[in-house]
Amino acid sequence: MRTVNQDLARTDMFDNMSECQAVMVIDWAMKFLPCSHREKQSDWFGQKGLSWHVAVCIYKEKKDDQVNLKHQTFVHILESASKQDWIAVAAFIRHTLSEISVQIGHLKEVFLRSDNAGCYHCGNLWIALNCISQQTGIKIKRYDYSEAQSGKSYCDAKIAHLRQKIRMYVANGNNVTTAEEMKQAIDEGLGVAGCQVAVVDVNADQSELQKVKHKWSGINSITNLEVHEHSITQYKAYNIGNGKLVDNVNSLCSTDLSQALPNLTIIQPFTTPKAHTGNISKPKENSVQSSELASRNFVCTETGCICSFKSFSDFQRHRDFEKHVYKLEKMSTYDHIRIKWAEQCNQENIALSLSRTSVSGSSTNSPIHQGWALKKDKKVVRFSNAVKNYLENIFVEGDRTGKKANPNVVAKKMKTARNEDGERLFALEQCLQPSQIMSYFSRLALLTRTGKKVGRTVRIADAYVDDDNLVDILNDIEMDHVREQIS
Repeated sequence: MRTVNQDLARTDMFDNMSECQAVMVIDWAMKFLPCSHREKQSDWFGQKGLSWHVAVCIYKEKKDDQVNLKHQTFVHILESASKQDWIAVAAFIRHTLSEISVQIGHLKEVFLRSDNAGCYHCGNLWIALNCISQQTGIKIKRYDYSEAQSGKSYCDAKIAHLRQKIRMYVANGNNVTTAEEMKQAIDEGLGVAGCQVAVVDVNADQSELQKVKHKWSGINSITNLEVHEHSITQYKAYNIGNGKLVDNVNSLCSTDLSQALPNLTIIQPFTTPKAHTGNISKPKENSVQSSELASRNFVCTETGCICSFKSFSDFQRHRDFEKHVYKLEKMSTYDHIRIKWAEQCNQENIALSLSRTSVSGSSTNSPIHQGWALKKDKKVVRFSNAVKNYLENIFVEGDRTGKKANPNVVAKKMKTARNEDGERLFALEQCLQPSQIMSYFSRLALLTRTGKKVGRTVRIADAYVDDDNLVDILNDIEMDHVREQIS
């Protein structure tokens, strides 16, 4: 019953929606793992994904006495490793509605739709809906929740397009390891139809906002919300009963959310693609006819045989005599590339052998020295005090705010970091690789867990140990841990 009611809510939205109304489907995409065109095996392990949020705005557009469904997709990529909670969702909704009011000026009301994740099905977010409507000028009329695997197909379809565009960008010899590179990959060329991407960061103290409490009861059983100016009507199922009116919702929260809602730090704003909007078309009706025509052919059941016949007698005669034709029915683009590459290499080998023959005057080629590829010795490089202090400050700030720094981003910032006089902080030989930064952060995290805590922060200087004795100390820590387990 509940699933049927949720589908009915979605149908009523599009059927009864006017030209000044829109449906906005929101969802967190699965974290994107950094990928490189030439990736070492060591770079594949221990990766931290990039968080990105997708909002698809669907509205009606009348043209030549015909009403068509259009969509615009707004993607937010987080620069830092922020939490996927209601604080970030509220900031994304407000920023998206602000952009919609500018780009699609005739929209005045919006219906929200999402799944039942904890960051969406949250009392604090419901209380903040009125504040968001007042600040953006677009009224949030209703909020509907879908069942699992139902109602998010619009977001999933656009996410698939975006991932395919990123894979093509990487296949062309580029790397996607940071949020800026991810946006650059999506906006490359003509972009994706109707999709706009922004790189942002949630500018709020997460620890303070997470302390905000509310007194909303029975949240888990609520599936639909109708938002009024100062109240909300909640429903357990769509269009069943009169619902329950919750008056003065702002009094249910311990904090005035109109002042406490977080802002977004826009690192890279939205970029309009060549196709500003996308079309939502209905499925074609001639698919049944094509399937009926295809069923009239009798295809050989032998694996690899490409023969097909119009009559059953021809098919039976072919099967009795076993005159099968084995041929690759369709070759992929990569197979064509491999064949051309092999032909090119063979031509170069023939030309090289001919040139050697003409130089030496004989058909015997000069011997090629072959041997095992020896592993290079690793050089032990000590970090300077300036590099250590720089990384420690970033680590302490991330530990305090909960926004862990991305080693790829830190490695790029080290190359461009300057002091107050405009001079570079680090020479070229002092700049580190992301793997070195990740290793150093892991070392600091271990020292933090075993160090002296002062309040809610950890004094890294007190727990700091020289690199020369670090291996012995780590071994001692592991032995102590083993002894505790045995005892």
